[in-house]
Amino acid sequence: MPKIHPETKVLIIKRLKTRSTADVADTFNVSQCQVQKIKKSFKETGDIFDKPRSGRPRKTTAREDRLLARKSKASPFSTAAELHETWSPEVPVSTRTVCRILSRNGLHGRISAQKPALNKRQLKNCVAFAKAHSLLKGWTLEKWQKVNFSDESSVELHHSHREYCRRPTGARMDPRFTQKTVKFGGGKIMVWGYIQYGGVPRRKLGAPSIVRSIYSNPPELYRDPLTPFSSGERPDPGKQRWGKSSRSHLSPICHIISK
Repeated sequence: MPKIHPETKVLIIKRLKTRSTADVADTFNVSQCQVQKIKKSFKETGDIFDKPRSGRPRKTTAREDRLLARKSKASPFSTAAELHETWSPEVPVSTRTVCRILSRNGLHGRISAQKPALNKRQLKNCVAFAKAHSLLKGWTLEKWQKVNFSDESSVELHHSHREYCRRPTGARMDPRFTQKTVKFGGGKIMVWGYIQYGGVPRRKLGAPSIVRSIYSNPPELYRDPLTPFSSGERPDPGKQRWGKSSRSHLSPICHIISK
């Protein structure tokens, strides 16, 4: 039976003073049995509110819930079924119950974020580059307006699959809950381009071999106005090397306008 709102119960009690049970049931579109129960409950208790219910007893204890939460935190990529196999409460429970217990403890099932698999040296270089090109080092807005950023993106046939993990709220980028990825897996096409302060000037689309040829022997369109750099010093455009070795220090590549 659908639950009747308390305000509707008050109107039913008032109508019962002058009308029959059948008429009141037709008026409020409820069954006569519900009207009779409301009338009987009002005579016994003097109000229209339901009595408090104890509910179904819990199958697990608070200690067992904490143990399950610790197991999930120790292995965030384990599924509820896998946690259920290693968890041994006194009373058997379903996998759905495991999910509810973990949700009550703030561990919700989410798709893990994908981040590049960088080692400590690469992370250290990224932080050092950011600090060396901060406002404290003289990199004002006017100076950044002369910098272009370029990168390529691949559309892969066999990309990394999505993987679920359980993590606390606000911990999406925590390294423990991120899925590590590696670029350039399987067949793909590459999209190469760069952005500047005034917007997106141009794009290039092609196979990976075409993109490699652009880096190894860039056309006049890209070679003249751009000079790639990976340090604070601006290199000599005449001595700049285009190729895999010249772009392996930093990704995406930063270019400073030489004209």
